[in-house]
Amino acid sequence: MSWRFPYYEVGKRVDWVGIERDFKWFRDMKYVPQDAIWHAEGDVQIHTKLVVVSLLNLPEFNLLGEQDRHILFMSALMHDIAKSITTTSEERDGRLCIVAPRHSQIGERMARNVLYKDLDVPFEMREEICALVRYHGAPLWGLNDDGYQRKLITISLRCRTDLLAMLAKADVLGRECQDKPDLLEKIEYFELGCQMYDCWGKPKEFKSDLARYTYLNGQMDYDGFVPYDDKKFEVHMLSGIAGSGKDYYISENLPKLPVVSLDGIRREFGIKPEAKKANGKVFQVAKERCKEHMRLRENFVFNATNITKNMRGKWVTLFETYGGKVIIHYIEAPYAKLINQNKNRGYMVPEKIIEKMINKLEVPTYGEACNVSFNIQ
Repeated sequence: MSWRFPYYEVGKRVDWVGIERDFKWFRDMKYVPQDAIWHAEGDVQIHTKLVVVSLLNLPEFNLLGEQDRHILFMSALMHDIAKSITTTSEERDGRLCIVAPRHSQIGERMARNVLYKDLDVPFEMREEICALVRYHGAPLWGLNDDGYQRKLITISLRCRTDLLAMLAKADVLGRECQDKPDLLEKIEYFELGCQMYDCWGKPKEFKSDLARYTYLNGQMDYDGFVPYDDKKFEVHMLSGIAGSGKDYYISENLPKLPVVSLDGIRREFGIKPEAKKANGKVFQVAKERCKEHMRLRENFVFNATNITKNMRGKWVTLFETYGGKVIIHYIEAPYAKLINQNKNRGYMVPEKIIEKMINKLEVPTYGEACNVSFNIQ
């Protein structure tokens, strides 16, 4: 499915007036300071515009298809989206510096929120843009960074590394700094590293899903190793915002398996979704019911929102401790459909909670479980 950003047309001038008029997150970049050592060109909005212009002038960018150009355009436009809320100052080497800690990680979530709710970008394009925002500084890492090979391979499973290199090059060209030649050289090393590890412009291939998961989690250093599958049973973990259609997915795809459902437990005990103080009881009951299935080596479904990596990780650890193979099924509905489905379900979740979930959402990645499937409506 294709998508076009309406303020940019190939071969025409960017509609900066329209972008600033219609997007608060872009207006918020104005007057956000940057350290003159790394960004003598000015504030974040000035830098962003220069990055976009630099990108549009790259010969390799103009060889791309139209969809890839829109993906990169949006990535450049949003790569520093979180600097408006993360910029601060701290002392480094005896000098007070302007920094924006974790702006790429936070920027990924902010970009996802905008692309999902406001622009209705198709899932694969959206997640490519989000990953480019998340890793836009990765090509500037040094070759001597710990786990460099694993980092490059991990990135390749989330976004195209050739597009990432273009974004990084535009990011460097769109700034005024003394070390620009050194930064551009690092991008060349990034390309060489990706070519060496067979992940330049494509995702790294593995012999099996388990081999991929084992490698990404650092259990094996050789990316060609094929581990023995000694898992005793399967746990099908659902992940998705409330109202996305998880119950329907289970009925259609996993109808014969027993289900442990957090929402079901809440209804059983008369606990409302917004009653956070009761979550401890709900989780404890769910753990005990999961353990009953695991002791019997039974395949089962674990149905909960599981929208953050941290929350999923806690359950995956429990399931794997008992010898289970975890398969994450991510479910997503378009924003308008999500809101409508939630209103029409038997147990409606307050809309303010839905919005909080969207803001916190971290789409599962292949490093979180033996397999991850994406089921997009």
